[in-house]
Amino acid sequence: MNRPGTCPNCGKDLGLFLPGREFYDTPFRKCPKCKKEYVDRRYKELAILPKGIEGELTYAEAIAFVVLGILAIVFGLIMGRYDYVNGSPVDGPIDIVVVVFAAICFVLAIYHFIIIKFGIKKKKLLAQYGLSVFRLSDPNYALKLKVNGFDVPDKYL
Repeated sequence: MNRPGTCPNCGKDLGLFLPGREFYDTPFRKCPKCKKEYVDRRYKELAILPKGIEGELTYAEAIAFVVLGILAIVFGLIMGRYDYVNGSPVDGPIDIVVVVFAAICFVLAIYHFIIIKFGIKKKKLLAQYGLSVFRLSDPNYALKLKVNGFDVPDKYL
């Protein structure tokens, strides 16, 4: 089975895939090495998603960063204050690392909250949605998606 991020034809590594990062474009890609077309399921065709744009506007990332920041602070309070090997309380660089990590998590949470709350992400998604509808206006492209296992609404076929 081919893992995401590698060409199924020649096995070339096509780059790091970070979970949670969304790619909105055609899933039909061309390998830079062998020049053959393949289907990359990391890419979403926005116009055929069941919940459309609204389904992509969730605060899940912001909540995840808040939880991660809180867990880092709890870890720092519990683990960073006691040396379990020598059995004595300590102050060390772990405090600085935990505070910086938690601060970064909270800043990222605020960022994700702001881009959704003030419509910045929706504006970008609307542009991608228009491109997706344009691609799907070609019935051959829509049929190609359907043949490759994508759930394409009948209005595009």
